[in-house]
Amino acid sequence: MSSVIKKRLSAGLLMVLMTFAFASQTTRAKEQMSVTAIYEVQDVAGVYLQATLPHSIYRYSNSSQLTDVVVLDRDGNALPSKIVKSTQSKRQESDSVALAFFQVSTDYVPSDSLKGNTQLQIEKGVIAISMEQGHEQSSEEPFYLIDLSERAQALQSVALEWVADTSSQYLPVTLSGSNDLVSWTTVTQDTLVKLNKEGQALLRNKVEVNLAAQRYQYLRIDFPEHRNIQLTEVLGYQPHSIEPASYQHWQLQGRLAEKQRSIANGDNPVSAWEYQRDDKAPVQALNINLGQTAHGDTVRIYSRSRTNSDWRLRFNGVWFNAKVGDTWQHSEAMNLSPNTDPYWRVEFNPNLSRSAEPELMFQYPSQTVQFIANNHQPYQVAVVAEVPAERASAKVFTQVMKRQQVDWINADLIKLDRVARPDHSESLTHWTDVLFWITLVLAVMVLLVFALRLLRQLQHED
Repeated sequence: MSSVIKKRLSAGLLMVLMTFAFASQTTRAKEQMSVTAIYEVQDVAGVYLQATLPHSIYRYSNSSQLTDVVVLDRDGNALPSKIVKSTQSKRQESDSVALAFFQVSTDYVPSDSLKGNTQLQIEKGVIAISMEQGHEQSSEEPFYLIDLSERAQALQSVALEWVADTSSQYLPVTLSGSNDLVSWTTVTQDTLVKLNKEGQALLRNKVEVNLAAQRYQYLRIDFPEHRNIQLTEVLGYQPHSIEPASYQHWQLQGRLAEKQRSIANGDNPVSAWEYQRDDKAPVQALNINLGQTAHGDTVRIYSRSRTNSDWRLRFNGVWFNAKVGDTWQHSEAMNLSPNTDPYWRVEFNPNLSRSAEPELMFQYPSQTVQFIANNHQPYQVAVVAEVPAERASAKVFTQVMKRQQVDWINADLIKLDRVARPDHSESLTHWTDVLFWITLVLAVMVLLVFALRLLRQLQHED
């Protein structure tokens, strides 16, 4: 074989290699341009539009930061857009104010009899009540009295503190109002809760009263089932405005885990459930919905990014679910660092009924897409097939909106029918990449063979 032929074959192999490489990159580039439309915006007049992205967007996106989300006009042109966290509403709460309260005891007899109009006499921390002549004073159980006669502000709620024993407590309480200490009107009835377990507690001691300014001069506090309760403090709160926080919530059902032994200690039996998410939403808080199953014991929550990864502990503490009056109340949500793990596991004590169906309740900050419209409606919110390193539309958006203050118009997103969900597999290898590397290996092997033959021929000629 002549050296000329060998050179031509080598050049041909290199050309084949370059062709496959170019085909691979071209195919990937085309895929980056392919999009999947998920939502549509219709009949909204205006240039500066914004819409809250539903949680379902994370079922189609391959990015926890939604960097693969674009906004298109009816011709498929990408519009300048940017995704921001929904603006947090300002939270305005009044500071608590200590309210003067007194214990009224029917066994107390004041040193001087009180006559005339309704009066209050305080002696040694106890209050005595005298009413106008002609009013028949009934023998009532002890109660507490709050004097609001000099308070000019409205009263939204009161928080009660009392001397509690070490056991858990449920305290039914009744609050009534009066202007003459004779006729009482029930304001509200509630149940105070103080549950204790291993140094952690579930406390519900605030009662909503919603009283306008000077609606009543006096408030009465009765504990009908616990007359010996000793109040230590009563705090009043003025009305305050709280707009709902910009968070979205959703629940996920699980199944009984195959392994009913603790991850922390494999010898300890547990009641465990496992869950699998189908999205990449950055969860920042979670809670547990146990329905009408009472619980007040330790809970451990784990998560992991892959099925073969080790479980990582996310929460270990006491969690309460208790019926208070006619409603079920549970502990506050557990805060997390932004977490996109799809696999979760919850371990309860082994005494929890296996018939329970605990659900995980996820919470994450809402996202808002802002875009500059061009009157070519309808607009579509879509996901590109490949997560780009930088969103070009976001860069253009930043340049256009630089130093501009605009009023954004809210738009509703309409879910499109029959949206194909992309494959969110753990590892995805493209066929052109496989073909590229196979071709490269074969080409190197062929070139190596030619080089060895050429070397032997040269040695033979010498």
